Amino acid sequence: MSPGRKERYIKDYNASKNELEKIMTYAKFSLEAKKRENKVKDDKGI
Repeated sequence: MSPGRKERYIKDYNASKNELEKIMTYAKFSLEAKKRENKVKDDKGI
C-alpha cells in the first residue's frame, strides 16, 4: 500500500471520535490492503 494512502487511513483513524468509527476505518484499510495483496498475487500468477 502506498505511503500516502496509509497516512490518510492513520489520520482518519486518529480523527475518529468513537470506537465504531475506528473499527470501520481499520476494516476499510484492512480490506483494501487484502484486495491489493490478492491483485499482486494474481498478477504474478501465484
